[in-house]
Amino acid sequence: MNETDELFTRIITARDRFVQIAAERLLNQSLYNMRDITPSKIPDQAGVYIF
Repeated sequence: MNETDELFTRIITARDRFVQIAAERLLNQSLYNMRDITPSKIPDQAGVYIF
């Protein structure tokens, strides 16, 4: 494997990992939003609790 092939392999691997992380975060956020918890226990995006 020459340097060009190795470089492309690294780029593709990094891209796939980035996509995987993004998908996991989106799924976790969706699951979090669907949980049945009281409104007073849900922090907003800034981490401030809403009452």
